[in-house]
Amino acid sequence: MEMIIMKKMNWYFYWYFTIYALYKRFSNDSGFDIFATSMFSFFVANLLFSLIICLTILLGLDEFAKRSHLIITLPVLSVFIVNYFIFLPKRKQLENYCQYRKIQTYAKNFIAILFSILSIVLFLLTIILGRKYLTN
Repeated sequence: MEMIIMKKMNWYFYWYFTIYALYKRFSNDSGFDIFATSMFSFFVANLLFSLIICLTILLGLDEFAKRSHLIITLPVLSVFIVNYFIFLPKRKQLENYCQYRKIQTYAKNFIAILFSILSIVLFLLTIILGRKYLTN
């Protein structure tokens, strides 16, 4: 008797494949996986940007953040590059998507979408409220 061993999918991959599944459902384009990866990277970059800015303000490093654009540019750019390397190889992507389809639930999908919305809201709040710390 053959036993099927299912690997656990971490939350980062699950979040990506929720975005991927939404794009797959609504897109007829053959390159939808690139757009899904870009949109997911956008959400993660928003979250990372917000966390970096909040930490620099809380640690009193806002003067350093004003002078150094690399503190924002490099982490955000690296998110896009790393996600393209992780998620765009087609064979691995399809294997992981099949695994996602087996373990997905509406509750987890709702949380992933809520997390995406939260990343944008946090980004906008950081931009609006952080202006007084980071403007000249």
